[in-house]
Amino acid sequence: QDKEEELGLEVRELLFEKAAADVNFGARLLTSLRSHAVHYCHERDLLSIIPEAHQCLLNRMRSHIERLTSGDPEDCLSSRLCRAFPLPTHRGRLTRGTARLERKRAGGATGAQVLVYDLEPLEAGETADVERVQVLLKEDDAAGSTLMWESAAANLLGLLERLILESEDIQALLKECGLRKEDVRV
Repeated sequence: QDKEEELGLEVRELLFEKAAADVNFGARLLTSLRSHAVHYCHERDLLSIIPEAHQCLLNRMRSHIERLTSGDPEDCLSSRLCRAFPLPTHRGRLTRGTARLERKRAGGATGAQVLVYDLEPLEAGETADVERVQVLLKEDDAAGSTLMWESAAANLLGLLERLILESEDIQALLKECGLRKEDVRV
């Protein structure tokens, strides 16, 4: 039990270090914590250790997610006055909110909606055309209406696997727990 707990703390520390260094990873980690209804203390701790500039971006993203789940699409519309935040499904790009008021159904049994966003570069001064993208939004009623950004969660799981497999400390802990690399593959 103690080794498993130690492994969990090591993985958490590794994830938080990566989030502190990369705001896009932080955005994906934050949405993953939310979508899987992980205890709030992890979200709080994550936001406490990352650089202040990243914290501002992620807090704007959290605010947008809360407005999305509140059910009033008008609160999510982009404005030139809005400050940008990362869109976890599109690494290295920022958005100011949804580009359209109306939402269309994605079809199927999930009740997913298609949202439209205009993206801009992450780095100030970077010249790139504004790109219009569609993002799938799914609210999972079975999990207490937690917001799911499906591609972000899938990407994060793959990245987590790579981080675990690259870390010598994590490898040593896996071995102590009687686990192999194959046991943690996503």
